[in-house]
Formats: sequence, C-alpha cells, structure tokens
Amino acid sequence: MAHIDALEQAFPRQVLGGIVKIVATLDDDATVVQMTPLCSLTVGGMHSGAVPEEIARALDVDGIALEVTDSIPSRLWEKWAFIAAAGVITCLFRGTIGDILAAGGEATIVEAIDECERIAAAAGHTVTEAGHAQSLALLTEAGSAFTSSLYRDLHHGDPVEAEHIIGDLAARAADLQVPTPLLDAALLQLRTHHQARLRTQEASEGKATA
Repeated sequence: MAHIDALEQAFPRQVLGGIVKIVATLDDDATVVQMTPLCSLTVGGMHSGAVPEEIARALDVDGIALEVTDSIPSRLWEKWAFIAAAGVITCLFRGTIGDILAAGGEATIVEAIDECERIAAAAGHTVTEAGHAQSLALLTEAGSAFTSSLYRDLHHGDPVEAEHIIGDLAARAADLQVPTPLLDAALLQLRTHHQARLRTQEASEGKATA
C-alpha cells in the first residue's frame, strides 16, 4: 500500500487501485510458470470514483477475469492481509502449506491469518467473511503444495519483498498498537536473509577487486 500512498500524494484523487490474483513463479530458465488457473484483475477508484470506460476496455482482455469495483481500498487491504499471512507462515516454517500442516502447524496458521486480519480491521478495512474463508481454505488445505512468493525467493536466495509486504504492515500495526508476534518474527528472519545477501555480495565484490 505504500506505493498507493506515494501516488496519492503526487496525483490527488486521480489514482486507481488494482489487484491481480495469479499464482506464478519463474522456472530455472526464467520462464514464467502459472501454477494454478487463477488469473483475475480487479480495479477501482481509491475514492469510489468511476473507472473511465476507456481504461476498463483496455484492461478487459482474454484470459484475465476483469472486475470493476467501488470498494478497491478494502479489497487491497484484504489481499494484503492474505499475502502477508501466507508469507509469514511459509517463511517462518520454510515449507509448503501441506508440510506445515502435517507437522502440526494448523493452529499457528490460523493465528497468522487472524493477526494480519486484525491489522486490516484496525486500519478500518475489515476482511469480509468470504475473504477470510478463502484465506483459510487456501492456507489450511491438507497436502497443498502452496508456498508464497516471499518464501520462494527466500528459498532461492533471491532478493525478497520483505519491506513491501511484511515491513510496511508491521509498521502500520505498531502505529495502530496491534500486537503482531508472528509478523515481527517473520520480518526479522527476512531482514536477516537480506543482511546475509549483502555480506555475501560485499565479500564477492571484494574478491573481484583484490
């Protein structure tokens, strides 16, 4: 949401919000692989303004389910709560949802979902019953191979979106005085990963200039 805030400051009341839902990754030769059939785009004005017809037409393409909504801020928060919870769970326990459940992690998964949704509610954007049910279904499915993009990047040793997804949410939770022990633990792990990457990169650059 930080990028929305920056755009709103630069272009007051002219910003559209958008949500893309797709589960995808890069394979070993950097080809984009879509992992599930889900592929949708939801757009709307940040202040309930109408989406210009020409923009809606341009975004309405084959293969992507388009929805225009007048409640995009709450929908953005709902997605943020989900991807943050998924990142917390898979990064903390370093595995797929199925493996975490098999190890006895269901109660912790539910707590991570609730923790992220409590932040959204405190910010004035309560997650809908349908949104909560979808998160719960996706993140408590026995045998599921689902992992978050945060975890996949972490697992591969790549840069991660820690501050964008987890750090910003943790900062807002602190401002709202919402306790977030699982979110904070995941953020610490992701920041540790970042420090390790910096140290490795600096060591490599030092050898190259020696």
